[in-house]
Amino acid sequence: DEQYRTTLDASRAEAQKAVQAAKDKAARDAEKKLAKADSDLGDKLAADGVKRAALVGTRNVMLESFYRRRLVAHGVDLLPPDMGQTDLLERIIYDELMLGKASRDSERALRSMFTGLGREGAQAVILACTELELVVDVVFNHTGEGDRFGPTLSLRGLDNQRYYRLRADNPASYV
Repeated sequence: DEQYRTTLDASRAEAQKAVQAAKDKAARDAEKKLAKADSDLGDKLAADGVKRAALVGTRNVMLESFYRRRLVAHGVDLLPPDMGQTDLLERIIYDELMLGKASRDSERALRSMFTGLGREGAQAVILACTELELVVDVVFNHTGEGDRFGPTLSLRGLDNQRYYRLRADNPASYV
């Protein structure tokens, strides 16, 4: 009985080490991909002369320092998030887009939001939620398309395979 418990404890410890090693490797791999995406986005913003931008996405993306810190490290000054906007974005993302809906009211609300961000000095709007592309007309072909307030950039164009499920036999096709 004691030998069984000792063997079980040793096996459990080995399994925990293996799981932790897998987690550590996944974290390192994700960090490399994020660093590449950050560098691409930072380079794109710099090439477009963007010094001030707005980060738009879920509440966590807009409020947590993870993405914000990375963009600031590339010389981009980010507008502070507006709590009213985060509530609106969460409603659009979770109550509509995650259910496969995109209303005209949401499109108008986002366009108004982007216009307001431009008036506040944003030279670009960074969509950190790829589903927002379903509401606003965004073409990301590394030209930073936008309007008189500057480009609207999407993280999708930086690492399409990370943000969308693609067919294994044809990575140009979506699942």
